[in-house]
Amino acid sequence: MAQTSNGALLTDKHRRAQVRLAITADSQARRIWDATLDPNNLRASQPIWKNAVLQLLQTWWRISAQTANEYLPRFREAETGDGGFQTAMPRFDRASMAQRIDWTGATNVLWHLARGETQEAAWAAARSLFLGVFHEAVLTGGRTTIEHWAQQDSRAIGWRRVSDGDPCAFCAMLVTRGPVYTSKDKAGLSAKTGKKYHAHCGCTVEVVYGDWKPTEREQRWIDDYYRAAESLPKGTPRTQETVLPLMRRDADFRDSVARRNTASAKASRRAAVAARKAKEFQERKQALNATIDNPGKPMSISKADQSHANPKFDGHGWRYRNNCQSCVPAYEMRRRGVNVQARGFGSDESKQVMNDNTLAWTNPRTGRKPTRHNVGHDTFDRVQARIGKRIRPGERYAMSFSWQDQDVGHIVVLERPWTNHGKTIIVVDPQAGTRQTLKQYLYRYQVDPRSVGVYRIDNLELNRDIAPGLMEVAKQ
Repeated sequence: MAQTSNGALLTDKHRRAQVRLAITADSQARRIWDATLDPNNLRASQPIWKNAVLQLLQTWWRISAQTANEYLPRFREAETGDGGFQTAMPRFDRASMAQRIDWTGATNVLWHLARGETQEAAWAAARSLFLGVFHEAVLTGGRTTIEHWAQQDSRAIGWRRVSDGDPCAFCAMLVTRGPVYTSKDKAGLSAKTGKKYHAHCGCTVEVVYGDWKPTEREQRWIDDYYRAAESLPKGTPRTQETVLPLMRRDADFRDSVARRNTASAKASRRAAVAARKAKEFQERKQALNATIDNPGKPMSISKADQSHANPKFDGHGWRYRNNCQSCVPAYEMRRRGVNVQARGFGSDESKQVMNDNTLAWTNPRTGRKPTRHNVGHDTFDRVQARIGKRIRPGERYAMSFSWQDQDVGHIVVLERPWTNHGKTIIVVDPQAGTRQTLKQYLYRYQVDPRSVGVYRIDNLELNRDIAPGLMEVAKQ
């Protein structure tokens, strides 16, 4: 620990400042991932993503380094009474960092896909890992600056790892090993081992002036380590692979088995997941609203359809083959010139709309959801006739129905284009990216004719509170 209380306070303030700046950097990295890496064209978008990430990483690495550089003279003065020492800051190594983050982009997504994971799962797993690696890389700026200072300062004997007070077993183990000494004739933690940090690690480093004396908490971790090591069967080597599982099993660390299995820990993890989803929902909502408020030229049926509304239908798992409740509003917004695409089924909003697909819309005259009109009958001819009387040329309707002898259904779009004098009603299925005449559709598929209902959608407003769970700004 620091030799003075003021030094310990400065180190803790510095550690907190580093964590705060890394969290801010994480948020920006998350937006870059979403904006530059295209799941539909991973290899081509990888160079764009990589360059943007490196630019952002360089900015925040330097901020981290500068934050450490401002802390170090004050810490030296608190510890030694002399804060006059200065040394040059280390430089950002772009080539090294490029190697460090390159595999966390498209390569990692493709690796997860090769293991048989769905596109959604592969994307989420790769994104999470990237953010952890990026977070740790940002903090390298400050850590490297402190290590460099310790090497250049003649009064320093080395540097040591300082935890956030509630470490995982891995970080606690490294804390217990004491300083990395700058002089080769002293024993201690090797520099190679001491520089190991995991994703989202909250540890920092501190210059050591004088002999290292562990705090009461650090001494407890030392005792935990030796208890675990001494409990190993005779002849078993004492490595982190053999000792760490025992530390997690028997002691109290952030990743200890006992702590992770408590009700509060499980609740905390659920809350963290909910908070992450809520944040992503709000970010998606903000981007979606901006796109809706600034639409482009209205799209033709072909441009809005032909798999553009649901580009992940093929090869991305069942969630994109059961998301018709999201595809219909996505298609309608594309017809209005809003470049969006459907999300896979699974969000709370998609489940709500599955049970009542009118919830995706608001009638601007009443402020309420639209009314679904039952046009069902025992025969398809009567169903077709009822629909024909209701839809005028140029209008668009949603048509929902149940499949025969099944408890599930489907929803598609009905269009009556002005071509052929508006005589032909076509069915657009934006989930599958297909279209055909109403008559062909009713007789070709196992539609239950008694279950058919329709409502007009081209005159409705999108329910923006639900929309982010159904669609997102298109990647292309």
